[in-house]
Amino acid sequence: MSDIYIVVTPAFIRTGKRKHEQFDAYLRDTGELICTATRQPLLDASRELLARGYDPQGGICKQRDDELFQLGIDDEAPGPFPTIQFAVAVSLRQTRHYPRRGVA
Repeated sequence: MSDIYIVVTPAFIRTGKRKHEQFDAYLRDTGELICTATRQPLLDASRELLARGYDPQGGICKQRDDELFQLGIDDEAPGPFPTIQFAVAVSLRQTRHYPRRGVA
């Protein structure tokens, strides 16, 4: 079971204008586009990977695709990665029908 890295880039419309708070998610190893114009790229990518048959117990990590990350100056420290299955479960519980705090 290996960890899956999702590279997140800002989403743009055809004219080149950036979509506010929306991102595209790619697989780091293959560069394959997983989901477009999403506000929660890690969670939506987890759902898509699960639908594509990836191991639900595999770890998943999001990383930005910008200059700060490539230079190693990014403030996001690597840590224990959540599993795809956990990320999908969290995203299902954090809808507008359920409270975000105190969810078991």
